[in-house]
Amino acid sequence: MSEIGFYHPARGYWQTIMRPSTTVRATYPAGTVEVPVKPGPGYEWDEASGTWIALSRPAPTADDLKAHLAALRFDVETGGLTVGTMEIATDRDSQGKILAARVKAADDPDFTTTWKALNGWFVLDATAIVALSDAVLAHVAACFSAEESTAQAVDAGTVTTQVEIDAAFAGALETASNA
Repeated sequence: MSEIGFYHPARGYWQTIMRPSTTVRATYPAGTVEVPVKPGPGYEWDEASGTWIALSRPAPTADDLKAHLAALRFDVETGGLTVGTMEIATDRDSQGKILAARVKAADDPDFTTTWKALNGWFVLDATAIVALSDAVLAHVAACFSAEESTAQAVDAGTVTTQVEIDAAFAGALETASNA
């Protein structure tokens, strides 16, 4: 079974889950035509061209763009990081565990631990733990710095779409990561 679309100038659009019988079609108002199934919300049938036309959408507000930006920053921040040969989880829980290991390493220079990275197990001494913590902190800081500079571009009106947000954030992240 496949859905079938219908349009009538006064009644509008509707669709059925299967082809209606001749008897049912006879009850449709005069002028009803079969049309392709509506592609989704935000489209209207254009009788003149016989096609679905996408309705224009309002431009996203600065708040919409900043919400997208915050979600993007969070995804990148918590999406992991490669440090040397270790693939490190950077979700908030992992960030806390890395900080706890750093506190212990700062307190005991002879401290070692086995660390489970995304790509296996690694034995880390105090120096490696501090380096790992520094790398994660730099990653997190770069993400927030990129979010801040991109938000400033939104406020200035130089970034006005989600596609521009994605590109501006990536560029700012690259700059912040290399600083």
